[in-house]
Amino acid sequence: MKKNTVKGMFIIAMAAMGSVSAFAQTPEQRKLIVKDNNLEELARISREELEFKTKNYAEALRLAEINGWPLKKTNSNGDTQKLSGVTEDGHPVYFTMYNLGQAKTTRADKLMPGGGMGLNLTGEGMTIAIWDGEQVRETHENFDGRATILDEFVGYGDHATHVAGTMVGGGIAKPTARGIAYKANINSFEGFQSDTPEMTTEAANGLLVSNHSYGFTPNPMPEWFWGAYANYARSIDQITFDAPRYQPVVAAGNDRNSSPENNPEKGGYDLINCYATAKNAIVVAAVYNVPNYVNSNSVQMSSFSSWGPTDDNRIKPDISAKGVAVYSSEAGSNSDYGSLQGTSMAAPGIAGCITLLQQHYNNVKGVYMWSSTVRGLVAHTADECGDYDGPDPAFGWGLMNSQKAAQAITDSDSNVALAIIEENTLTNPQTYTKTVMSNGVDPLVATISWTDRPGTPNGGNVDPTTPVLRNNLDIRVTKAGGDTYMPWKFGDFMSDPAIQGDNNVDNIEKIEIPGASGEYVITVSHKGTLVGGSQNYSLIVTGIVDVAGLEDNAEKIFTVWPNPAHGQLTVSLPQGAESNAVAQLYDIQGRLMLQNALKGGDNNINIENMASGVYMVNVTNGSKIQTKKVIIK
Repeated sequence: MKKNTVKGMFIIAMAAMGSVSAFAQTPEQRKLIVKDNNLEELARISREELEFKTKNYAEALRLAEINGWPLKKTNSNGDTQKLSGVTEDGHPVYFTMYNLGQAKTTRADKLMPGGGMGLNLTGEGMTIAIWDGEQVRETHENFDGRATILDEFVGYGDHATHVAGTMVGGGIAKPTARGIAYKANINSFEGFQSDTPEMTTEAANGLLVSNHSYGFTPNPMPEWFWGAYANYARSIDQITFDAPRYQPVVAAGNDRNSSPENNPEKGGYDLINCYATAKNAIVVAAVYNVPNYVNSNSVQMSSFSSWGPTDDNRIKPDISAKGVAVYSSEAGSNSDYGSLQGTSMAAPGIAGCITLLQQHYNNVKGVYMWSSTVRGLVAHTADECGDYDGPDPAFGWGLMNSQKAAQAITDSDSNVALAIIEENTLTNPQTYTKTVMSNGVDPLVATISWTDRPGTPNGGNVDPTTPVLRNNLDIRVTKAGGDTYMPWKFGDFMSDPAIQGDNNVDNIEKIEIPGASGEYVITVSHKGTLVGGSQNYSLIVTGIVDVAGLEDNAEKIFTVWPNPAHGQLTVSLPQGAESNAVAQLYDIQGRLMLQNALKGGDNNINIENMASGVYMVNVTNGSKIQTKKVIIK
């Protein structure tokens, strides 16, 4: 068992951010993951998060002494609650844990050996991290030596061991306790005191997925905190922005139908809080087991799962998974098992699913997805839940469908291109268009998603409606010679059905066109001026055929080769150059790395001093702008 102190971990991390602890990916794979990380910024964030957590906890201890707050208490359900800090207005913060059908409910079983898709995904070679109230019993038979404790040991926990089993349990002794990514590795951390600084370090070192099945104890939380985008959520958005492939998964919470009632004026809505209001987190609701999805009536909401939306009316939670009567490993002994329920049990199912999807994407394309692509796929392929079409504050985008997500990845790489998964960069004042042909059978679905910069945190105001979105991207789909279709968004009132219209709050926008036929033009644009000058985004399109035969941006204004390139890149303007013709090379963080004026014909650009990685070549020629992705070896 490896037990490093927190202090020791951060000395190592700050001295050499490229070092990796207990990751199973190969060095080549880790390079692919971390090459786009902003290591200098992540190092700064880690230091600041550690300093904030330390000072905030010290202040909580000082106020506890004055006010008689207990350092630890137990609620009526027997859940342990630990004093972890104070809010901006001096309220105590108590963190608590949110307490074989998981694979079937999410359709992850279809990705596994014998699942019918031929993918044979098990998570082998992948690593997931868990932050929890205590640590995983790493010697448990369900982990078969694949669990490691990576911070100061505080004690084994049933909750942590159960959550970890849902993600990576091998199920050798108890087949019904097998997890989703059942051959993956699990790294365990105690989460209540130093989670965000540790998350920053692990993300900088190549972590792709982490699970967080904990949050605030409702009482005595102030009213303003419900639905609020506070500093906790902002920290998640900052870390993910600077580590663009890192995806935290967060439990929505179990605060509905509690006694006394939480946020009683909202009728069961507006209960999301803490990390669950982050724009770039995947927030998970809990439903009953779904052995066979037929339609929305197949899915039953649990009695406890916290409902959204956020104060600025964003779609939270994001997705639903089984969280009732989940059987997994426990910490009483190396062969202890049991059933628990809660959004805590739903979140690790999603963490396991997206780990398998990352494994599949890497198998197909040789790289790992941006986290924006992960979130976009989850929303894009979700199955309908609830009483109305579209997302809602209870289920989010719907029930996780790993099978459809994996099929989209497969189809995006096929010769006939039955799906599109693109990772692009939009720059000021660019508009990107793409023409597609409906397959005439399935709905045409188009989704954009992006990892937004951190917003301004709420410091104590009740229900402010100002959007925390920094870069406001838009997607539209227009039928050739016909209607223009708009993305989903929440209505003006929490209990209203979702509507289709101009969405100014979410960093996932999804358009669905039932009965689509013929040709459509997809347009991605932005409002105002993009903060930082550019915004990376993911585009996912399904329900199409033969997209390879259609042109991007309606007209190709330039070609670029070789791709991958080494030493020199050639940009050609076959139709001549305007006086403002220029090529700009952006890295994955959206930073301008190189700029060259262009002339008509071939233009050779020296890239000998460019680091290996994925870049976006943005060419402006007169009023036309086009972007293409290139790889530099």
